[in-house]
Formats: sequence, C-alpha cells, structure tokens
Amino acid sequence: MSHDIIRRLENLIRIGTVASVDHAAARCTVDCVGIMTAPLPWIAARAGTDRTWDAPTVGEQVLVFAPGGEMMQAVVLMGLYHDGNPAPAAQPNIKTRHFEDGCTITYDTSAHALSAILPSGGTAVITANGGVTINANAGITINASGGATINGNTKINGNLNISGGIAGGTGGGGGATINGTVKATGDVVAGNISVQNHKHREQGDGAMTSGAM
Repeated sequence: MSHDIIRRLENLIRIGTVASVDHAAARCTVDCVGIMTAPLPWIAARAGTDRTWDAPTVGEQVLVFAPGGEMMQAVVLMGLYHDGNPAPAAQPNIKTRHFEDGCTITYDTSAHALSAILPSGGTAVITANGGVTINANAGITINASGGATINGNTKINGNLNISGGIAGGTGGGGGATINGTVKATGDVVAGNISVQNHKHREQGDGAMTSGAM
C-alpha cells in the first residue's frame, strides 16, 4: 500500500481540539494531536434559507472529517464531551443548554417543566408586532421586585383583586369608569371629602342640606 493511500486513510477521520476561531470567516483551526489543520469550516445545524450560528470555542473537542483524506477539504463536527468540558447533565429526562456566561435553558420531560435562568443583570426581550398570547390554566405569577410597567391600555376580563394600594403617577392621572358596584372595606376619599366621615350643613326646615364638607 502506497504512502499516499495510508496518509489519506489516516486523514479521513481525526479527533482534535479547537486551537483558534475566526468568527468573521466562520473557520477554525484544530490541533489533531500535534497536527495543526488549516482554517476549516464547521458543520452547523442549518446553513440554507434557515441558518444557525453557534461557533466552536477554543479547547472544544471535535471530529475532523476529510473527504478522500484531503485535509484541505476537511470539515469540523463539534460536540464531544471531555474532561475540560464535561456533560452538563446525567439524567435521560433532562434536555439542557448551558452558556458560557452562566445562562441555562432546561426542559425536564418527566416533570414537563421548562426553565430559563439568566445570569445577574441578564435581560430578555420578546418582540411580536402581531401580538402575544399566554395560555396558563393554572395561573401566572410575576415576581418583579423592581416593579412592572405596562405602556398602553389594559383590559381585564374577570375580577381584579389588589392586596396593596393604588397610587397615581407623578405625571397626572386619568379618569376611571367602572360598570358595576364598587365596594370598599375602608373609607373612600374624593378630593378631601370622606364618604364615611363627611358632613352636611343644615340650611333650614324643609330646605336642602349643603353639599358634602
């Protein structure tokens, strides 16, 4: 068997670690146990009209596939766990993605539970000009220690239970129209007039009393 055929066979599949990444060119070099490759493209999940981007990182263990044994035509397949980057889970029911800044997205198929945890200071934005619908038969809980802001009109189909107070904004408040009976366990004050404690002045027998004071 010729040396060229042996070389090609050895080059068909090699295991290595990513040595450098050129993000602009979407290429990386791989150290295959002392054999350094030229900048090679890596295999993405999709690269057509639908495209994904998830670049390899230096030190990540990969496979290098060289069609015909020609390393200049090789491509890189990511996704081999090793001691430096071990598997982030060990349960068959856990599907998870761990990011380098500490963000994790996890789905538990046994508990039917989806979790997305961002690191301190992380933000999330959803833009949907056609609208957003959330269906949650068991209820929705929002914990916002910094408060919550709604820009725009708000319509509630159902009862509204408020355990805290209601305060108007510093920029001036608007009017409110309520179709139905309003009940308050405490006093109601309009301006400086109390519903429970206001008084009227008598203006003579048979005459109308004064307005509330």
